[in-house]
Parts: sequence; C-alpha cells; structure tokens
Amino acid sequence: MDKQKIIYVLYLLATMFIHSRSPANPNEVIATGGQIKLRDGEFKIAIPKGWSVYTNIPGQTLLAQGPKQGDVGFRRAIQVMTFGGPRYLDEVTATEFNELIARKFEAASTSMTNYQMNNHMRVELADRRPALLFYSEFEQDQKKYMQAHLLVSNLERHFLMSYTDAAEHFANDARTPNLNEAWQSLISAEVEGPTPVRYRIFFQVGGMVGLLLVSMLGLGLYRKLSHRKYEQELKSEFSEDLSTVQNKPPKQVSGPSASLYEDQDEIESLHDSHDRVPLDESDEAQALKKVKKPKDDGIAG
Repeated sequence: MDKQKIIYVLYLLATMFIHSRSPANPNEVIATGGQIKLRDGEFKIAIPKGWSVYTNIPGQTLLAQGPKQGDVGFRRAIQVMTFGGPRYLDEVTATEFNELIARKFEAASTSMTNYQMNNHMRVELADRRPALLFYSEFEQDQKKYMQAHLLVSNLERHFLMSYTDAAEHFANDARTPNLNEAWQSLISAEVEGPTPVRYRIFFQVGGMVGLLLVSMLGLGLYRKLSHRKYEQELKSEFSEDLSTVQNKPPKQVSGPSASLYEDQDEIESLHDSHDRVPLDESDEAQALKKVKKPKDDGIAG
C-alpha cells in the first residue's frame, strides 16, 4: 500500500512538472525575427522578434500578434490568408479586392462598424516583386483602427497580408515604431514563382512576331545593301579596265616579226591604192587603140 502511494505521488509530481514546462497555448510559437516558411516554403515572411505566431487558425494561413502593451486588450496583428488561383496585379483586381477585403473582415467580427476601404496603389516588396497595397479603416468598441493590406501572387495562388493597428499609429509613425516594424515585416514576404501578367501569352506571341519581322527586315536591307555594293564595285572595275585599254600605247614589235608587220602594212596600203584607181582602161588597151588599121590599097586578087 505504501508503495502504491509513493508511485502515485511521483506521478503527480511528474505531471505538475510537465504542465509547468508546457506553454499556455501549445499552438503558439514566439518569433525569433527570422523567416517563417508556410506551405512548404512557397510563402515566407519574417515576423518581428517576440511576436506570438499561430499557424492553425481556421481561415488563416498565419496569425502573428505583437506583445501586449500595458492594460490595453487589443494587440496589433499581422494576418496572412491564402487563396487558390493567380491574380493579376492591375486595376481590375484592385476593384475586385476593394469589395472582397471589406466583405471578409466585416464577416469576421460583428463588433466591427463603419468598415470602409480607402486608397490603393502598386508597390514593390523588398525583393522587387510587385504587390497591390490597400488601406482600410473601421471602428471597434468606440475606437478607430486602420489596416494595411498587401496582395501578392504567383501562377498558382495569391496571398493577402493584413496589418491591423490603432489609427493614431498610422497617422504618426514617427511617434511610435509600430508601423515601421510591421511594414518591414510585410515587405519581407517572398513568394515562390513569377507574378502573373494579364495577356502574357499575347505579349509573348507579339514579341516573337515582332522579332521575326525585324529579322526579315534586317535581312532584306542587308541583301539590298550588298547588291548595291556589288554593282558599284562592278562598275568601278569596268571603268578602270576601259580606261586602261583606251590609254594603252600601240604595241611595239621588234626583231624578225617587225618586218612581217611592215610587209603586211605595205600590202594593205597597195590594196587601198588599187581600190582608189578609177575604173578606166589600162595603158595597154589605150595603146592598141592608137594603132590605125591599114587602108585598103585596092589590090585585087
């Protein structure tokens, strides 16, 4: 019996020790300031050191809350929500998410009142990835709050990051480091894969067609210039050859061949002279005409 009591007391002490070492919330993780990987590293974000991080909240991929500040019940927070499918970061999507953000946050808490969206703009994260930035404001328990939302996307999913804090911290961030600390956390987000672009396929096809046209135009121009250059070179060579032939002195022949050329020239000269003699009767024919016939002296036979 005493042995059983001892075992029971040891069991109680061990249970008390285990509970004293366990965190108040077994799902809570205290951020160290480094990157937190979500969805097998597809999404990463650096949460400020000392913040409480939860990754098992229904409807949210991540919830991070800042440390408690005195007796204030509200804790500034960063939320990350994941949605299926890509989103193009343009005005069409901005109009869509102006309505979507207001609808989701109004449905999340019935204590929110006067929820409204303010301006939006296109910004870049720390790694130069484009994002859409939205601002919103609401009231809760007669106090004003503001939110900054960042929308990023890859080719498979899009992610909405939201930071919520008291309105005065947004109005004057020089007085408190709250906004700057949260902003550095939001823009530290990294998403795996490229950002989708609306009509990307048309840009790609258009670029290929444009490149083909430029190549064909360049080839045609090159061939035209080459042909023109060839014509100029051909004309230049022909002019030089013609000038050389015209300016070339007569060929001087010496030796035995010289007499042959001279005899030939003499023969050609005689032929020319003969051709120029009038077509008169020869001297012999004229002499024969001068011989008179003998007169008939009347001798009869």
